Amino acid sequence: MVFQGHLFDKNVMVERTLSTGTVVRLKLEPLGDGRVKVLEYYRKGHLHDRFKRHSDEEGKVFQFAELGLLQTYDHLFG
Repeated sequence: MVFQGHLFDKNVMVERTLSTGTVVRLKLEPLGDGRVKVLEYYRKGHLHDRFKRHSDEEGKVFQFAELGLLQTYDHLFG
């Protein structure tokens, strides 16, 4: 699932369900060269109703492919 912010904002919110049933929601900033920075990080366990923010995961930089999302970097940020 992808959520687009403001029309001119390149940052996007993505959601992924892990094999354990945990849902991870990330607000990503494109950095170029297939890299992204995590601006916001939320998790919701399969037995919980609400997302909980994990600020210790924010600010980290990843290769987009490491995130295991269905969308491609170019599709989201192209």
